[in-house]
Amino acid sequence: MQRIPVSILNNVQLPASLPGAAQYTTPGNTGASTPPSYTTISAVTLNNTTATPRTVTFHVVPFGATPSAANQVGTTISVPAAGSTPTIVSGLIGHTLPTGYMLYMYADAATAVTALVSGYLTTL
Repeated sequence: MQRIPVSILNNVQLPASLPGAAQYTTPGNTGASTPPSYTTISAVTLNNTTATPRTVTFHVVPFGATPSAANQVGTTISVPAAGSTPTIVSGLIGHTLPTGYMLYMYADAATAVTALVSGYLTTL
């Protein structure tokens, strides 16, 4: 087994709506003959670069599924205006995304919130 630190989202400015593709997908072969891999989220920091408070929404989407209310794990997380302490999203820390699982994030305004998400990729 190998556990490697990974940058899941590296200072990415979030879009204003659900993106057409996931910002992160746990790598690996989803076939049954290959040992799986897992991404464990260890830190999530959101920073608002505008003078207006913003909100962020998260989806953790299983392999083969699409973003929906059923996999929305964070809805309208408040991020205070620029100059405030960045928001630490403790509710995502420790969650595990198996092979093929995807992370989607978006804010209520484009290029207003910057996300930094870190974790560990574990391969068996």
